[in-house]
Amino acid sequence: MAKGHFIVFEGIDGSGKSTQAALLARALEARGASVLLTREPSDSAAGLRLKRLAKEGRKGISLDEEIALFQEDRREHCERSVNPALEAGKWVVCDRFWFSTLAYQGALGADMGKIEQESRREFPAPDLVVYLEISPQAGLERIRKNREGGLAPAYEKKDFLEKVVKNYARQAGSGWLRLDALRPQEELAGEILKAVLALKG
Repeated sequence: MAKGHFIVFEGIDGSGKSTQAALLARALEARGASVLLTREPSDSAAGLRLKRLAKEGRKGISLDEEIALFQEDRREHCERSVNPALEAGKWVVCDRFWFSTLAYQGALGADMGKIEQESRREFPAPDLVVYLEISPQAGLERIRKNREGGLAPAYEKKDFLEKVVKNYARQAGSGWLRLDALRPQEELAGEILKAVLALKG
């Protein structure tokens, strides 16, 4: 059986990447494709701890320990879900992958080169990375508008997100589809689907 295709969505929170990932999965399924829609952090033990840290704050954990948790979660996620789906010929649509770790933990001072080298060696390479670009201010405004209570988790600070955006820009290259996240949702979805369907050869 032919190996499936791996599509990763990246961007800061508020960019609409989760919405676009879900729209793409539905569009592919409507065309008869078998699709795995997934996200990171996953629901592994390491992933659940990372979600708690993002919500409650990063106190009590070193940067190295945090990166180790991301790698542990990603390893389990790939072994349990991503790799089997790709081997079965499915489309895998993933909301965040190791590019997020480079962007976010890199903004905290992590060695981006080391993370990239280890990640490329261990984890599957996406066929396409869809990067939805938005300014930190616009992203935070969207978050505060749509989230109950309007409270931002640990990573949602404007000065920090400015560093994250710069780190994403450093990564973006061939194999990345960079799109303005402020464009109409339907317009973005159509352009993403067109790029994804072009991978079928």
